[in-house]
Order: sequence, then C-alpha cells, then structure tokens
Amino acid sequence: MIGWEVERDGCLALVREDGRVEADDQAFAEYLRRRLTQPVTVFRSGTLGRLDGGGRDALELRPGDGRYVVASVRSMAAEEEGVQILRIVWDR
Repeated sequence: MIGWEVERDGCLALVREDGRVEADDQAFAEYLRRRLTQPVTVFRSGTLGRLDGGGRDALELRPGDGRYVVASVRSMAAEEEGVQILRIVWDR
C-alpha cells in the first residue's frame, strides 16, 4: 500500500491510499479527512487541469474510486495554501 507523507504549517501526516489518515495534530487530521470526502475533478490529459481550458475530458472522482486518494492528495498539494508532499511511503 502506498502512503503520502504530507506537511502543512509544520504539521505532518500520513495519508494512505485506502484513505486512512495518521497525524499527531488532530486539527490537521480532521482537515485531511474532510478533504478526503469531497469529489475531485481530474483530466485525462493531466491530473489537475488542461492548458487549453477545455473540460471535455473531465472526470469527477469520488471516495471509493481507486484513483481518488491520489488525485485528492495531488489536488491539495497544488493549492496555494495546500499541503506539501514530502515523500511516498510504501507499506505492507
């Protein structure tokens, strides 16, 4: 199983591909859990958006889709005040 170690404002967390969140800071953990319940829009030609602004190939992912957590973590990291992905963790 893959996990992403993420950071925001000095708080660290591990987000696993099954949606589990581990963090020492409860507020950060709740933020991540809340974000992992929201739909995420991705594009076939690029995870976070298209250069030409077209939306023909948009996919809306929801929890339960195998690609959802990856897209959510990448979307959060792309936001101006978003989380930073520090590393990928391989779990067994």
